[in-house]
Amino acid sequence: MIKNILKQSLRSLKKQKGYVFINIMGLSIGLACSLIITLFVIHQLSYDNYHEKKDRIFRLVLDGKIGEQEVLASYTASVIGPTMKNDFPEVESFCRMNTFGETIVKNEDNIFKYQGLCRG
Repeated sequence: MIKNILKQSLRSLKKQKGYVFINIMGLSIGLACSLIITLFVIHQLSYDNYHEKKDRIFRLVLDGKIGEQEVLASYTASVIGPTMKNDFPEVESFCRMNTFGETIVKNEDNIFKYQGLCRG
């Protein structure tokens, strides 16, 4: 039976080369896209898995309008962290991340310079 199916498939391949090529290319492109999407989703879901309390970590984003321009960004004003900790008892701690250049931290006479600082 398998021998007959292979014979029929080879005959079809010889008669309709373009049609078979389109079907095989469509199948391979679909499988490749599915694999890439699956790998992307697995990678996105793997963030923060090493934290013990990963279900309690949140990221605050800016979603609003400034003038006529809509803004969706991952940065907010620097006072948001301390304000949320003071006003909302659910907020246990906060961390401000700075990836834009150098951050200078002063403590009395001591001056520290950091690249990509996370503080809170």
